Amino acid sequence: MPTQLDQFCLPLSAICRSMADWKDFSAIAGTAVAVVTAGVALWKTFTEIRKNREQREAELRLKRTEFTLAQHRRLFDDPVLSKVLRLIDGDSSALADPSMWDPKRKYLTFIEELCLLIKAGYIKKNVALYLFGYYAEAAFGGKNFRTGMAWEARYWGLFFGFAEEAREFLRQAADGKPINFEEMGI
Repeated sequence: MPTQLDQFCLPLSAICRSMADWKDFSAIAGTAVAVVTAGVALWKTFTEIRKNREQREAELRLKRTEFTLAQHRRLFDDPVLSKVLRLIDGDSSALADPSMWDPKRKYLTFIEELCLLIKAGYIKKNVALYLFGYYAEAAFGGKNFRTGMAWEARYWGLFFGFAEEAREFLRQAADGKPINFEEMGI
């Protein structure tokens, strides 16, 4: 049993222990502090990783939205595409004019590029159907729009597929089903 001289006491208290006991206590206390510190550091690391991931995802959503809107503006700002759009609505007889054949091909190519962007994941399909579907479906069903075109799926398969999907999308909207923008990723 240690003697009174072998014990060391805390100042202003009656707690006295041997040097070996204080060494063990300090090792336990140091380990406890290290574990708590490591836990806090780990929690902070995971919190920062989650926050960075959320920020990156928000930036990607913004870039995807900006890109999609740029494509939408391109459709209206390009004079050739804009001219085709003005004539598509009522399947204007001007669409049958040979001078419109190249502009119609440009429009079809635009929609096919859009389909490739959807397949690559740059534009969400439902967003594209919402923004571009009406015009694609109107062109697909237009007799005058088809005039002068090699109107076969082997040439315009992506366009045909998109127009058919747009027809279904628009039919659902006509049935009174509200458009769920959350599902669309907007």
